[in-house]
Amino acid sequence: MLPLSTALGSISLVGNQASVNAPPSQDSFNFTNFGFFRIITPPWATRLRFILAGASGGTGNNGVPGGNGSIVTGAINVSPGDHIWGAPAQMGVSGGTAWGASGGGMSMLFQNMTLQAIAAGGGGVGGASGGYYPFQGGHGGGLVGQSGSVQNVAIGTPSGVMTAPTGGTQTSGGIGGSWTMNAFRVAGNGGKFHGGNASTSVVTGASVGGFPGGGLGGLGVNNAWWGGGGGGAGYYGGGGADASEGVACHTSGASGAGGSDFLSTSVMGGNMRQGGNEVYSNGFVKLYFLNF
Repeated sequence: MLPLSTALGSISLVGNQASVNAPPSQDSFNFTNFGFFRIITPPWATRLRFILAGASGGTGNNGVPGGNGSIVTGAINVSPGDHIWGAPAQMGVSGGTAWGASGGGMSMLFQNMTLQAIAAGGGGVGGASGGYYPFQGGHGGGLVGQSGSVQNVAIGTPSGVMTAPTGGTQTSGGIGGSWTMNAFRVAGNGGKFHGGNASTSVVTGASVGGFPGGGLGGLGVNNAWWGGGGGGAGYYGGGGADASEGVACHTSGASGAGGSDFLSTSVMGGNMRQGGNEVYSNGFVKLYFLNF
């Protein structure tokens, strides 16, 4: 453990963890790196203001962006010695021709052992090839995440019908998407703290989900099947999307849905903004210790 002397006081760092004991009336931190962080509330602090951003779902072929992560803000009362910890969201892995992109991760904030806030991730984009473009993944955030998207344009027969995955809610994960011609492989539903995995023609989970909790993208074969996009993580994650058979039927796999946000009843002045992180990137956790 190496102590650092700064204008803000004495800060001890261990990996992505910080322990603070500083005399000023305000101190701030911005966590963006992969992994968990932990801060010990300084003796002068009475309140913590936070801004959380969920991560974007992975980008698809032809540069189609994944769903945006959300922005969640608020404040909580704190006491000296409280452990403030959590993790900043990481963007989903990009997709390509045969494989779908994975869902974005969620940013989390805990006070001791109590969950205080979650900013949800967006859904990943389905696979596509040639000149065809999949649709953007569903945005993460709000009480209910945005549904994913499908493309029911057939280039052959039988075409079947694709159903879009739904966003996570405050009580359950989003429902995975489906395709009537792919009944033997089912996209995963979202769950508490994780997005649903996309379905695939080979094995579920081609592209790794964005940390923490993003759903895995699906994998196709030789451009004959295009994998779906993974669901975004959240308090309850978005549903994963179904794969499609590109040569015989659809022009791309479906895109995943977004997860839902969370704010505890202890949060003051809380706000959730669906799709508020518009930079198509990783999320972050910004913390501001205050004294009133």
